[in-house]
Amino acid sequence: MYLVAFDGHSSWANSKALAVAGIDRNTPDPPNGKIVRDENGDATGALKEAAGDLVGSKTPVPTRTERLDALSKGIHEANRVGLTRVHSAGQDFEYLDLYNELRTRGELTLRFYVAYFLDPPGLTPQSNALIDNARRQYKPNDDWIAGGVVKTMLDGVVEAHTPPCWRPTPTIRRRAANSSGIRTSTKPPSPISMRAASRFSRMQSATSQCAWRSTPTRTPPK
Repeated sequence: MYLVAFDGHSSWANSKALAVAGIDRNTPDPPNGKIVRDENGDATGALKEAAGDLVGSKTPVPTRTERLDALSKGIHEANRVGLTRVHSAGQDFEYLDLYNELRTRGELTLRFYVAYFLDPPGLTPQSNALIDNARRQYKPNDDWIAGGVVKTMLDGVVEAHTPPCWRPTPTIRRRAANSSGIRTSTKPPSPISMRAASRFSRMQSATSQCAWRSTPTRTPPK
């Protein structure tokens, strides 16, 4: 079994999934991730940030039909609690055609504002083409499917105890064995590449950052 948190910063795997991924006490933490371990050094099954990819890369890839079914159920649940529009901060941009298929079938009852997740270190010809094609088809002012923002991520989040704080909060210090935090990218997209992406695609740019230590030019607060 492999479960991923709603924000994508934490995941959990049972002993079978850990074994399939080859994770044991000798497995080192991957770059930009942490394998949570018990007092004996054995993996507990909790995985933070990029460590989840060790298991996620071994999971079966959902079929198009399965993705459409899951999307339909999620939209139904959102409508049930009164939601009419949501923002997706990444990981959905590659599946805009699924949203469009539901719209064509008259089954899209939730409006979406979807971000393109800009992988480090910045723009590539492939990302340029993907952003441009989406901008042409799903304009930022589209009432139902708007691809209007380019996003990157610099560090973790408070709820996963992974932001690299200069002075960890009492909650992080109390609950996290390692309170130094995690940068989700050792080579994040530069401000120049973010501005270029925004200018090229005529989209907004957004950066997810929870801690000052993720900004190299920052100095510790007094």
